[in-house]
Amino acid sequence: MLKKIETELIDETSDQVDTWKMEFKVGEYYGNKTFAQIKAIHDQLVTVGKNVEKIRLLTFFERGSMYAFLKASPPRFGRWIEVCNDLNVYRRTVDRYIDFFKIISAYPRLIICDLNFETIMTFYKRLEDHLKDHDSLASKLRSPLKQVHIGGGCVFSSRRLPGADRDPVVSVAPEANELLADNDYKPAWEIADELFDQYEIE
Repeated sequence: MLKKIETELIDETSDQVDTWKMEFKVGEYYGNKTFAQIKAIHDQLVTVGKNVEKIRLLTFFERGSMYAFLKASPPRFGRWIEVCNDLNVYRRTVDRYIDFFKIISAYPRLIICDLNFETIMTFYKRLEDHLKDHDSLASKLRSPLKQVHIGGGCVFSSRRLPGADRDPVVSVAPEANELLADNDYKPAWEIADELFDQYEIE
């Protein structure tokens, strides 16, 4: 995980705008293509796959932000369990997204390190321990994201992306150390949350 993080941060371009291309073709015919052409298509598909994961992480971050807001203001929207029921989301799942929101708020550049949600959440505590003794890497991960242009027409200003409201040299916000969900992110974590939530209500 550390090797991947360091590699992605080193390979990052110095451009002010990060373009996440989403263009690819489904049902491509390979019978009339050279290996060089197939390799170019392969590279394109790999890039799109990485960009899809970045977008997924951004949506998880935004959901975490929304859930944190709602959870902090229950009198305004009703009892917390009712709010979760109205949103059709389980409370344990909500805690996971809130934790992710805290982590990405502390280390915005984790979004561009070619890691998925499950990997970040499973190894975050160990990563956090590592970063305490590696200030240079911690500083790079704390840096705000650049402006993002999604290759389908969407543009996200860097002022709205994780870390934009914070000085990158400031130490990690203390709330990123206090996570709500346990460290269980096996492939079926969403199903486990549903069962756990139902069991807890009963």
